[in-house]
Amino acid sequence: MFALPAGARACGVAGLAFHRTVGERTATLTWQVPKGTPPGSFAVFRNGTRVGETAGRSFAVTVEPGHRYVFGVQALDSSGQGEPCVAKLKQNVRFHPPGRTPGLAVTGGGNRVRLVWSRAARGDGRLAGYRVLRDGKLLRRVHGTSLTILIPAGRPHGFVVMAADTRGHVGPRSNPVRVVRGRRAPGAPARVRTKRVGEDAVLVTWSAGKRRSGRIAGYRIYRNGILLGQVHGRRRHDRNLMAATRYRYSVAAVDTLGYMSAPLARASIKTPTPDATRGRAHAFLLASAGESFLDLQRHYTQIGTVYPTYFDCDGTDGSVTGKDDPAITSWSQLRRIRVLPRFNCQQQDVVHRILTDPVTRDSTIAALVGLVQQNGYDGINLDFENGDAADRAALTAYVERLGASLHATGAKLSVDVSPKYEPTTTGRSGLYDYEAIARAADTVFVMNWGWHWTTSEPGAPDDLALCRQVADYLATMPNRSRFVLGTQMYGMDWASGGGAASPGVALEHADVESLLSRYGLMPELDPAADSWVFTYSDAAGTPHEVWFPDAATIARRVRLARERGLGIGFWRLGREDPDVWADPLIAAGTSWP
Repeated sequence: MFALPAGARACGVAGLAFHRTVGERTATLTWQVPKGTPPGSFAVFRNGTRVGETAGRSFAVTVEPGHRYVFGVQALDSSGQGEPCVAKLKQNVRFHPPGRTPGLAVTGGGNRVRLVWSRAARGDGRLAGYRVLRDGKLLRRVHGTSLTILIPAGRPHGFVVMAADTRGHVGPRSNPVRVVRGRRAPGAPARVRTKRVGEDAVLVTWSAGKRRSGRIAGYRIYRNGILLGQVHGRRRHDRNLMAATRYRYSVAAVDTLGYMSAPLARASIKTPTPDATRGRAHAFLLASAGESFLDLQRHYTQIGTVYPTYFDCDGTDGSVTGKDDPAITSWSQLRRIRVLPRFNCQQQDVVHRILTDPVTRDSTIAALVGLVQQNGYDGINLDFENGDAADRAALTAYVERLGASLHATGAKLSVDVSPKYEPTTTGRSGLYDYEAIARAADTVFVMNWGWHWTTSEPGAPDDLALCRQVADYLATMPNRSRFVLGTQMYGMDWASGGGAASPGVALEHADVESLLSRYGLMPELDPAADSWVFTYSDAAGTPHEVWFPDAATIARRVRLARERGLGIGFWRLGREDPDVWADPLIAAGTSWP
């Protein structure tokens, strides 16, 4: 156990916050760091136990609702040494009951009526059913979403409904309805019509319902039997629909007394099937960043394979953590884009355990294959970095096992590797046996950048001379067509000459443009590295040096891949120079060797 230092206080980390979606056992910690002095990575603690490490500004932690936790985040330098202070957050993880039961109404008339309602949102427990109260007292417990009751003559009766979970937690009361014997529900709208409005929206219109005992108060619209809402008029747009999907709509009239017509009139419509991609590029998608998915939507016809960053290794036992994002997965698959989610692990000790401990090795392989089958992925992208070169044979064996297991189900394997231009067996690229990995995997994504890195001196991360040597080396591989030459689309900003004492900060293209505008600068193209560079001094007088790519320099890396018969890939979608996609070599429908 790694205990938090006694008397730890917040310093290099600030703004620690906790976010959890109701019903989830995984929450997200987020934090901030002082501007201009970002540390290399962060250690994350839960109740005094170190649960992982990340280079980002967020981390997924497992929690149990109803418990209290103390979370901590400690900044680490490039050598892994932690600051003497730790940002701490005390958090009560509340157990949420079910949500409010929506849409309670009365149908029918005479002395026998039917109470109907819509399904309540579940809380942190499993939904068990509903409690129906009459005049404030429990009338019945039911599992469904309706109850037929006899109404005695005389005074009116008030009804409410509450959802309950299997642990006895009860949600808030529904809207009340008053039932009087002899009242009649309004007549149902006679006609419901639907019309497509674009790729992902439908306009629903209907005729008026007939007034009876009460005045018409509005109309309730149901999609596939689920209440969408209530409106006063006779039309509603339903947006953000899935493509190539059939939807059924029905409408019921509701009067001022709480009585609702039966939703007899129905209409169905199928949203159009989108055009399939005609692209060949490979691209990583940062699932936690909305602009990354939007970028895919804008340029999907040029992308053939996407690697969403869904899964990571647990920092304690190496198990697979994370979850699918159905919106990204289904959207991509409808457009025939291959989806191979990334399984990311960059802690040397954890990588070693996964590769060399038989139990951990087999359990992670089984978990990855299970995720592919469960979610219908086209395969898995394996991203093991910072591993010891001594585990080179173990990595090859792992790739062979995982590849065979995926291939047995018809799925594919993509493996990310650090760049090299000779068959070295030492250093950060020594872990990867290119030829052996290419025999077992369907794709080898070569991360052809990082020639200058966070704690190095300033320079081009994608130095063209070195990138060309890597491309030339890959062209000699027996399975050359399986290699994808990856290129990064971000820049780096080093303060005070860089190095471990002043680690660099990654900048998106928009960040670079902002700096240039703020300081009124013009960058220069370094002809040897084929990268843009500029310098500036911040408000504190600290000197900075920035190196970054643009569409033109990235296009020359694309040409490297094309001329050598390699695939082309990008890290990552979102906030890159938008002119990247104007390159005719990666245009939709362009043939690629």
